[in-house]
Amino acid sequence: MTEGLRDALMEMSEEDGFLFGHHMTTYSGQYFEDTESKYDHSDVQNATGKFPLVYGFDFAKVIEGKGDFVAHVQDAYKRGGVMSFMWLTPNPLNGQDSYNKTGNPCVELQAGGKANAQWLSYLDSISDFLQEIYPIPVVFRLFHEMTGWWYWWGTHTCATDDFIDAWQYTVDYLKTTKGNDNLLMFYATSRIASDFTKYEQANVTEAMTSNYPGNDYVDAIGFDCYDNLTYYPESLNATCSEIFSFAQENDKIPIIGETGHTAGMGCENCGDWFTEFLDIMTDENSLCSKAAYAITWENYNPGNFYIPLENQKQYTGAMEFFNSGKPMLQHDMTWHGAARGAGYFTNTSQDDYGVSDTTTSVSSNTSTSSSSSSSRSSSSGDDDSQASSSSGHSSSTSCGKGCMA
Repeated sequence: MTEGLRDALMEMSEEDGFLFGHHMTTYSGQYFEDTESKYDHSDVQNATGKFPLVYGFDFAKVIEGKGDFVAHVQDAYKRGGVMSFMWLTPNPLNGQDSYNKTGNPCVELQAGGKANAQWLSYLDSISDFLQEIYPIPVVFRLFHEMTGWWYWWGTHTCATDDFIDAWQYTVDYLKTTKGNDNLLMFYATSRIASDFTKYEQANVTEAMTSNYPGNDYVDAIGFDCYDNLTYYPESLNATCSEIFSFAQENDKIPIIGETGHTAGMGCENCGDWFTEFLDIMTDENSLCSKAAYAITWENYNPGNFYIPLENQKQYTGAMEFFNSGKPMLQHDMTWHGAARGAGYFTNTSQDDYGVSDTTTSVSSNTSTSSSSSSSRSSSSGDDDSQASSSSGHSSSTSCGKGCMA
């Protein structure tokens, strides 16, 4: 099944469209919190009538026991979805957050290091989870945005050789020592901003190539990219050009791990981001069109979100985006045909995945989001306040996502 997912995603990179994903889509929304996957909610579904095809999750919440992620994954797979996990990894030397750069954790997490026992404890929890969801595979975006400086595994803290050793040690432990064969490893850099000097752009490229842990340890190559409406198209195109060229050279799946407007969808004209993104993804001259999938960030509450709902001014732009048919959602026949043909879906019945002769595009909102889910919780992400505003993984509206990514 894992090889089937790899082959299906590689096939999708050559299709006229891409799988659309949303981080924590069934876990939190503007008007709901569903840690246990009980209510069959998603703000993508609330907005469009269909679930996304890629479900973003965080292994940090799995390790901390912040919900029933086995149920979330199994339910997502039943809908025909792909699981994409990142990991806002605590500093294993002191248990502080991912932005704490005390010590030399890339070295100390390895065998014989001061943080090795703690690191293996984290990995054992991930391994247990992978065994619980087996044989469903996971795309694991380990040490994401490593070409930036804001995380403890970034360029200011983790030397090139140490990064490679840490990556290989982690993958070897999960796959060889623990025997988990339901993993695809995703190597994801930070963006190349439109206002970067040639020197700054070269630094990202150099870090990407020098830190690369080798083809035996990587299945997908991509990046995270956020920017404001003025510079987003240039930044995304520049990043795709550099990073996806590297993916093609190494015959790896090209993926956009995270993307969106820097400050979320709160601004008056933020709905324009969907138009900008669609224009780039449908431009045959842009390497961005090769993305197998792309994920946008989490909906926390009505003041901080990336997927708008029907009563919000950004909704019109979002629906034009989804109605174009380029972002593939639940029931998309192209995806289901590729997934079944490659062996990611092992059944032969379309009914098991709710597949019908429908297109991805939707003409109206079938949501009951405001009425059916507002009774649950007005916000989510109770532990996301730990995120630093410099990194972008924050629930604060003052910075939103991707301030430095």
